[in-house]
Amino acid sequence: MGEPGLWFGLLGSLEIRRDGLPLDLPGPRQRALLTALLLRANQVVGLDELADSVWQGKPTEAAATTLRSYVMRLRRVLGPADGGRVRAVGTGYRLEVRPGELDLQVFTDLAARGRRARAACEWAQCAAVLGEALALWRGEPLPDLARHAGEHPDVEGLRELRLQALDWRIEADLRLGRHAEVLAELRALTAQHPLVEVFHAQLMLALYRSGRQADALAAYEQARQVLAEELGADPGPPLQQLHRRVLALDPSLDLEPGTEEATRGPEPDAAPVGGAASTFRSPAQLPADLPDFTGRRVPLKRLRDLLLPSVAGAAAPRAVVVSTITGTGGIGKTTLAVHTAHQVAASFPDGQLYVDLRGMSETPLSPAEVLGDALRALGVPDGEIPRSEEARSASFRTLLAGRRMLLLLDNAHDAAQVRPLLPGDGGCGVLVTCRTRLVGLAGAATEYLDVWEEAEAAELFAAVVGRERVAAEPEAVREVLAHCAGLPLAVRIAASRLASRPGWTVAHLASRLADERERLDTLDTADAAVRTSFRVSYTQLVLAERQGVSDAGRAFRLLGLAPLTEIGVDAAAALFGLGVREAERLLEQLVDVSLLESPAPGRYRMHDLLRSYARECAAQDEQEGPRYAAVARLVGWYVRTAEQAMDLVYSHRRRFPSDPAAPGPAGLCFDTAAAALSWCETERANLVAVTRLAGGSGLDTEAWTLPANLLHFFNMRGHLTEWLECFTIGLAHARRAGSADGEAWMLGGLSVAHRVLEQYDLALTESQEAVEVCRRSGDVPGEATHTSSLASVLHLLGRSQEAVLWFERALPLRRQVGDLSGVAATLNNLGCVHHANGSPDRAADCYREALEISRGSGLEYLEAAVLDGLGSVSVDLGEGEAAVSFFRESIGIRVRIGDTMGEAVGQENLGDALAAQDRVAQAREAWEQAAALLRRTGHPGEARISAKLAASDGAASPA
Repeated sequence: MGEPGLWFGLLGSLEIRRDGLPLDLPGPRQRALLTALLLRANQVVGLDELADSVWQGKPTEAAATTLRSYVMRLRRVLGPADGGRVRAVGTGYRLEVRPGELDLQVFTDLAARGRRARAACEWAQCAAVLGEALALWRGEPLPDLARHAGEHPDVEGLRELRLQALDWRIEADLRLGRHAEVLAELRALTAQHPLVEVFHAQLMLALYRSGRQADALAAYEQARQVLAEELGADPGPPLQQLHRRVLALDPSLDLEPGTEEATRGPEPDAAPVGGAASTFRSPAQLPADLPDFTGRRVPLKRLRDLLLPSVAGAAAPRAVVVSTITGTGGIGKTTLAVHTAHQVAASFPDGQLYVDLRGMSETPLSPAEVLGDALRALGVPDGEIPRSEEARSASFRTLLAGRRMLLLLDNAHDAAQVRPLLPGDGGCGVLVTCRTRLVGLAGAATEYLDVWEEAEAAELFAAVVGRERVAAEPEAVREVLAHCAGLPLAVRIAASRLASRPGWTVAHLASRLADERERLDTLDTADAAVRTSFRVSYTQLVLAERQGVSDAGRAFRLLGLAPLTEIGVDAAAALFGLGVREAERLLEQLVDVSLLESPAPGRYRMHDLLRSYARECAAQDEQEGPRYAAVARLVGWYVRTAEQAMDLVYSHRRRFPSDPAAPGPAGLCFDTAAAALSWCETERANLVAVTRLAGGSGLDTEAWTLPANLLHFFNMRGHLTEWLECFTIGLAHARRAGSADGEAWMLGGLSVAHRVLEQYDLALTESQEAVEVCRRSGDVPGEATHTSSLASVLHLLGRSQEAVLWFERALPLRRQVGDLSGVAATLNNLGCVHHANGSPDRAADCYREALEISRGSGLEYLEAAVLDGLGSVSVDLGEGEAAVSFFRESIGIRVRIGDTMGEAVGQENLGDALAAQDRVAQAREAWEQAAALLRRTGHPGEARISAKLAASDGAASPA
């Protein structure tokens, strides 16, 4: 068969030929790039590995950019027809090489055929095929590359593969009686490779069969002296045994006269000579599968699809299929890997290897140790196992060439530990479990395991505890599973503990888990423990911390102090007391070891049980002062950020600014009000958690100033649950701090929330208390605000005349302190009361003055409210089109400023005005939009609008 149109050569100097003619190659770095891609042909090679190869282990800062230019030049060398073979894939590149185009692949295929012929004792076929393979070599591999590249493990592996092929081919020649023909070659090989005992053994045998016993014994003596001088060791057992057999003129060393040894197998009790074929074993080392394996249906299917051929009888892929399973401790990586392996084992008839790499221990297994054990498991005698890691890796790949074997590499440390253990060609599958992200393992598919959904957790819990017992206490079961937070190990331990204690109820277990101080103790058993699973990863961080390598251990502990559902990198920087870039580096290190998740760029999340463990670590390993300082920094950052956010959203609100001289991070700044509101929405759960944290840490002032800053946000978006909790906490801590401002503002905020909930009696009491606190403290602006609020509640209670009196008290107080937004708000409210009292003209006067102030002062929020009032008055005055216009203008403002609750009010009012004009279809559209907006927050007003929609059904239907 002739040479293909495009041909790549690695077995000698690096070459590219097209149609038999050499192509000009670029400079040394581009040659190094091409070599790295060819050594991993048809696989993705990561940028880090490429940079390491191109710059000899010392890449520049601009390596990634420069590599792109080198790739462009390489594409130009390959030409327009083949330049597209170099493809960017993810964070690396892949070079497509087709069958027959790369001498290394052709050599590997021929060597595999030779190995199979050797195993079948087909010596003539073995010698011919391996001779063809060795003819591809043009000298030392890649001598024209830099010294660093020439010492690369892959290049060393090529040398080992050639020696192995030479060993087997000469063995075949000796079996065929060609001892005289190989003498000169063996003399040269023993001189070039004096420490390779197999060549000395083959030389002895060739000399002996040539009738030269004395020369054979002299060859042994020369080998013994070389080994003693170079290694200080005697020859190995096979060579010593051959020496004894030569001395004894052992007839089994002779060929039968006139007979090729190819016609019979090796003597059954003869020691292997010169690499004689070892019996290949098919190991079956998989651990037992779990009988109650639960869940993971989607990742299990993905793993099966990767490992099994998509079409029955399809040819095996040229690239090894490698799947990595990562996730935090206790997430079920090994369980899934073992279950998957059992599911696909039948498709790997040559066996299954399993090894625990002990990656998270203080002494992870070295690749050399693992390869030695693997070669023994595959039937290689100790005396034939090479010494170096590179040679063992090459032998391992050779032994697996052309076979279908499954490897399960459990608990890996990093990609460097795994890479030498990978087979060299397709047909084999590899499953790797690891707590760290094996980003350096080119071409591997990654399956990241997250916590279980409740249904998966409940399935296992019921399987272990018993379905009758679970069915008897469904609510308690939900509580237990909530405390286990979807961590499979925690669910299994909790279920096992309950199953072994028939006197316990599920509710009793739930109560034990509810106590955070007792939770991790409850999830410990004699042979499994959530805490122990976490400790394995944390111990690695502590070790790195003590060695001065990383502060990720401290970052982990401090994250335990922050009870946040997610944390942004800026907030984490505040917590750590570091710059944003350094904080992000530590967070990413925690993600890499699966102690943290990154659900979105710049956002990080910690499992609830991990946070409990991190808090324990902080209590043990951090002094009280640094713990308090970290919490204070985090809380202060949230207070300042909320303050700066609401300055953009509603700059005319009453402000309770933080102390600008106080130490701590400055907080985020925002370009637009929309961005500020978006941050508030994203951080909503955290804002509640930080309010709790401030209160629990003795930061009383921050515990009320944070919600005080957020009142307008809660009001605009209608987050009533968070609103009530924050302000209830804030009220308690404002009182504890003795802050009249804080007490009055918290009371006022609670009053507004209860007004929205239509709990008017409670709202009235809170407004009255707020007014009284302001009077006692001499806070005139506060008194004006809460007096106006009190009047609004009285109006809602139907006490409209009293409401007018209280508004008329509030209005001069507002004017006295120059509070224009307050004046406009009070006029708006007073207009509402006059309208309700049947005085639309007086109401319109109040609204017009309020509108003038609002527009003149840029108070869009108030302007929209006033427009709603004018619209309502216009409806009563019979000015329907004007009303619709006012409402639509108000809705436009609400949408623009992000006032969701105000938009709902405007849509409801618009629907009312349209319905009054018998425009029922348009009215229904407006009401439906209002109902949808209120439904998102569970606002009680939705029921009122639903009633309007129901009543309009008949009117909207055709007669």
